[in-house]
Amino acid sequence: MTPKSPGEVLRMMVDVFKTGRFDDVEMIVDSGYLDHQGLGGQPLRGPSGFKSVVSAARSGFDSLDVIVEDLIESEDQAVARLCWKGVRKSGESEERETVEWIRVRGETAVEHWGGRS
Repeated sequence: MTPKSPGEVLRMMVDVFKTGRFDDVEMIVDSGYLDHQGLGGQPLRGPSGFKSVVSAARSGFDSLDVIVEDLIESEDQAVARLCWKGVRKSGESEERETVEWIRVRGETAVEHWGGRS
């Protein structure tokens, strides 16, 4: 198995948002993971914190697609501009952009910062 680069880890995290499937979360999100953005201004920790963010992000949508528009990576970090396109449960379409930044140790994300662009 080839080691995952920070960009690959970020893409795998984005796939969880796209699919809502948590099967591989423990393989890409470290047990000591810290999401500085969190929910409601409160940071979240570990795979369970990441799952909470994914569930909250997907909760109001019938369908959601997340596209990596730009990706920059270094030895232990990746930054991406994401385009979120979804259809709300009300039938209304929504589109927005965010910038996401992760720090990776080994092959798992250990920190996240993000916000709308």
